[in-house]
Amino acid sequence: MVLEYFVYGGTEQAAINLARGLKAKGHNVKIFTTMNNRKDSDIEVIIIKDIKNFRNLFHKKPDIILFHSPGPLSYAILAYAKIANIKTVAYYHTLPEVFVSLITNNIDRPKNIFKEFNKIAEIPKKTIDGYLKSFYNTTDITFCPSKTLTEKLKKSGFVNAKYLPYGLELKTKVKKRKLEKIVKLLYVGQLRKDKNVEFLLKAFSQLLEIEKKRDFVLDIVGSGPREKQIRDLILELNLEGKVRFYGTIPHEKLEDIYPKYDIYLNAAKSETFGLSMAEALAYGLPVVAIHSHGSKELIKNKKNGFIIRSPREMAKSILKIIRKYKEFSKEAYKSVENYSIEKFVDRFLYLVK
Repeated sequence: MVLEYFVYGGTEQAAINLARGLKAKGHNVKIFTTMNNRKDSDIEVIIIKDIKNFRNLFHKKPDIILFHSPGPLSYAILAYAKIANIKTVAYYHTLPEVFVSLITNNIDRPKNIFKEFNKIAEIPKKTIDGYLKSFYNTTDITFCPSKTLTEKLKKSGFVNAKYLPYGLELKTKVKKRKLEKIVKLLYVGQLRKDKNVEFLLKAFSQLLEIEKKRDFVLDIVGSGPREKQIRDLILELNLEGKVRFYGTIPHEKLEDIYPKYDIYLNAAKSETFGLSMAEALAYGLPVVAIHSHGSKELIKNKKNGFIIRSPREMAKSILKIIRKYKEFSKEAYKSVENYSIEKFVDRFLYLVK
């Protein structure tokens, strides 16, 4: 597997889930990356610091190379794989506008590795789609984690797009949930511009204006470049004490976090799946999320949550869930039963054979 950066995020966790599932079936899996910030992976991670030497790392010709991001490292290894006649598959995790932001702004990337790609910020955004298309169409298969994204890519000229949703660890038993006096709302994810956390704060502020009889808190698990702006908005909206930050929490500890909350919120229009939304549903948390490929994949509107378009609509949807919480929570847990890691791995192996 190839990832430009191995950090805490949905893309990286989806890669780990697949790698662990393949490993459990006896397959040998390695992750190639330029930077590793994770401490929770039991998969072998190889750091590549020099493009000239990466070929020497393939001591044995791999059967398949899976790319999780179309960046400099992936492009270099893809070129090598084609020459060496190695089967290549890729995952389309990230929309074009987010890809530009990640490569150029939000990550302290090792600039000395692929100097020719450091000028990607100078490429007009309208050409990025062509850049991505050339990469993905060079691979044998492009996996897409949501149905609507798969269809969109096929219509846009991505000739080898196939639907393959992520897999997640599903708990065999989830404790029946009931609301306490204080309703606890949760967001887990990076604090980047595309994650649109400011939208959640505006919705939360309106929720407090609409509903005076209940107490609410909104907890944010994650970190990122927008944290200062988010904290400033909290002060502007007078939400001090009602919104709490917990920073980045290792993924294996999230299983202790989700059960403490009642409703999960997401406002990222760029979600191609939304692994944290799926994980929240697996713990019985109804989800209220903005319209995106991910929310359309995971949310059955008015059953396990709501798909919304405005902060006001998010606030009202939270109140609707509260009125029928047990029904929403039960449906939330049931709605992700088909997204197990085992089924994820089986589908992957069937499609790449």
